[in-house]
Amino acid sequence: PLRARLALRARACAASASQAVFFVNSAFSRGSWGAAAHAVGLGLPVVFFPVGLPASALAPLPRRAGAWRQAAHSGLWAQAVRWAPTR
Repeated sequence: PLRARLALRARACAASASQAVFFVNSAFSRGSWGAAAHAVGLGLPVVFFPVGLPASALAPLPRRAGAWRQAAHSGLWAQAVRWAPTR
């Protein structure tokens, strides 16, 4: 099925990445949040750029303890949030 193939592709991408950056226009998307949670599980930094919604509207990552934090205080990255895992 398509959903399973897309999930496998996202996991393969994360396995070869050094970080994960997402541009999202909704507070939750099963595919993006699943891929991001997998990337966090691999120890990768995860950054989301919310488009058309405030960062405060973003849902937490499934099965991952942590919270969204502002990625930077100025410049382009100030529009993004990063996942800060609870240790």
